[in-house]
Amino acid sequence: MTVSLIKDPDMRLGGAQPIDIMELNATTCRWPVNDATAVNSPWAFCGHSVARGRYCRKHAAMAYRTEPKRKKP
Repeated sequence: MTVSLIKDPDMRLGGAQPIDIMELNATTCRWPVNDATAVNSPWAFCGHSVARGRYCRKHAAMAYRTEPKRKKP
């Protein structure tokens, strides 16, 4: 799933610039942020510092969902 920075304003990067695939490393968020509707749009990634798994705090909250705790009978 890709997220468009233009169509989804809640996904703004807070001052960080998207990075390309060659700039990714073990400490950068790998959430794709390119505009999937644009023709020949190069892949771009969030690039913020990793907080959980391969994503920053904001994207990890979206990627990793936990089941709500069930009430005991």
